[in-house]
Amino acid sequence: MPRHHHRTVVKREHPVYSPLRRGLFGLLALVTLISAFGAGRYYTLNQSVPLRTVEDELRRQVVGLETQLALESDTVANLHMELAQLRTQFDELERELVFYRDVMAPEQASEPIVFAPPRFDAGALPGQWRYTLVVQQGKPNKSRYQGDLLVTFWGTAAGLPGSYTLTELDAERAQGPVILDFRYFQRIEGSVLLPPGFLPERVELQASISRPKAATVSREFPWMP
Repeated sequence: MPRHHHRTVVKREHPVYSPLRRGLFGLLALVTLISAFGAGRYYTLNQSVPLRTVEDELRRQVVGLETQLALESDTVANLHMELAQLRTQFDELERELVFYRDVMAPEQASEPIVFAPPRFDAGALPGQWRYTLVVQQGKPNKSRYQGDLLVTFWGTAAGLPGSYTLTELDAERAQGPVILDFRYFQRIEGSVLLPPGFLPERVELQASISRPKAATVSREFPWMP
């Protein structure tokens, strides 16, 4: 059998440099590991920035929705207010329509003029009333009517009967009776301030006509505000 000869390799190592080289490699590996750990930790800590950005965006969206809701609420409130005003105007126009329908179609009467029932609406002050009076021709004709109108409020004060004229209760008509000058009808409006304690019961209208023919017409209406 052939004999195998083992070859011996002799490698020289410096007694100082070789351990130093291994120490450097180990230190380098340690520095690399620490750097990787630090980089990972830094990256992890800075991941809160995108989360904060998302939170800010959600907060902005919430604020925007709240603002939109407030604006829509104001719009709805304004619409309700406008609707209430329109209803009030509609009711007033409806009353005016009925009022003028009665004026333009008076009942047949033998008197030269007739009176529409007076209307009274409460004013802003206690005892204040806004009034509307209408004097119109009786039978239709083309004549012009002239004269004056005396308005008297009958009632009680402290349990005793009493009366006041329109000129005493309406400061704007203190100069005298209401002047009448119309062809078809005349509308008289104003405001009276009733004395404290006076309770009106009826209103008397008395027209003294000078043209086209002298005549005096009077009528009483119950106080129905």
